Amino acid sequence: MLEPGHRDDTRLSLAEALRTLRRTVGITSEGLADRTGISQSKISKIETGKFVPSIADVQRIIHALEVDREYAAELLDRARVGTIEYEPYRAARRRGIGTVQRELAAIERSSTYIRHLLPTMITTLLQTPAYAHQWSIGSVDSRLTAETCAGVVADKIARQQVLSDTTKRFSFVFAESALRARMVGAADMATQLDKIVSIAASPTVSVAVVPLATQVPGIPICTTMMYDEQLVQIVTASGLVALRNPHDVAYYLAQFDVYRSYALKGREASGFIRGIADEFRAEAGDSAPIRPGE
Repeated sequence: MLEPGHRDDTRLSLAEALRTLRRTVGITSEGLADRTGISQSKISKIETGKFVPSIADVQRIIHALEVDREYAAELLDRARVGTIEYEPYRAARRRGIGTVQRELAAIERSSTYIRHLLPTMITTLLQTPAYAHQWSIGSVDSRLTAETCAGVVADKIARQQVLSDTTKRFSFVFAESALRARMVGAADMATQLDKIVSIAASPTVSVAVVPLATQVPGIPICTTMMYDEQLVQIVTASGLVALRNPHDVAYYLAQFDVYRSYALKGREASGFIRGIADEFRAEAGDSAPIRPGE
């Protein structure tokens, strides 16, 4: 459902409706481009379902084609549905958690630049099995059996193989609070943070942290994943929102860049995360590991 470029019924019906409408009016795609100021190539992609038009795009097209008010309202409704999707977690469970994980894996495989903005949690691509297990069973309405949960965790860990694809880039920006939130016990939290530092050593992975003491112009509310310039997914308490409208995507990419500009990066970020991991280790009664150069 959430894979970029997936031609769902809504998108196809909108594309077909706009193409049929233009032909009924008796205007070429070049003529429509002249009337709307939208390029002919973009008109073609909209009409074949290869590009998701913004609501503004649809408004310009229906205005140029002098569509009556009732049909114009219907087309605009289709445009809104076609660029925003919401799937409650209960619906995801009905479809099958494994199916959802495979869809997410497909999105990650098809993307070249993946960005995660993480104000409250550690994302699946970086989770240890212990953290992933607790996240899977921790929701207030979770009804996963032990067997199902084990399968979900296995699927989540399998998705992390994408991090080894050197043709992709990954950028993870954490709020310090996300690294300190106790999803598991202190020893397991230390192990979790060690894993993040280890993954951050990859040349295709960037991990950044905004310390709690840093004053920022705005604080992100929800975990947000961005896939190239095509798709944004927002994790809410009850489900997952997907946005494809180019203006919406641009907004979240800009928010990501602004928040990242206030973050610690590179070795400084890794050292900061190690410090939090050592605090968890001390709480658990474990000694801090000996690291090269220390």
